[in-house]
Amino acid sequence: MPHTVQLIIWITLVATAAAAGVAVWLYWRRRRRRAGRMISLVALLREPVTFDQVVLAKMASRAWNADLGDGTAEGPDGFAVCAGFINTIVHHNRAYLVN
Repeated sequence: MPHTVQLIIWITLVATAAAAGVAVWLYWRRRRRRAGRMISLVALLREPVTFDQVVLAKMASRAWNADLGDGTAEGPDGFAVCAGFINTIVHHNRAYLVN
């Protein structure tokens, strides 16, 4: 009889650990889906082009019908930043990389 009780306790512990592992995996998978991924917009040109952040903010604002500021300050819907060849637009907490 004592062996039967130990076996039941052991099976219960293993089942509980397996259920906890499945719950953690499901939580991680759901959270990963919700996480925003950066979207990259790529223009393939014959020569390198640099963007002006004022023009980039204005064009993105027009495309999304949003207020992304004037290029020097952010707007209520996001902002645009240019640093050399790395250009980023943030619209509603979603980042877009413009290459």
